Amino acid sequence: MSRPATLSAAATPGASDAPAAADGALRAVFERQLAVLGRLAEAGLNIALSVERRATAA
Repeated sequence: MSRPATLSAAATPGASDAPAAADGALRAVFERQLAVLGRLAEAGLNIALSVERRATAA
């Protein structure tokens, strides 16, 4: 059987720019999500430490 013809990235105008732009946008989203996750983790740790202090004080 023969293989179907495919276009290479070099044959498609602007194809090399699209992945780089998408990568940058995805990286920005990832960085924002990571920052929010860090804040949530810190808040959760503060809550856990507060609960621990109250439990050991009682």
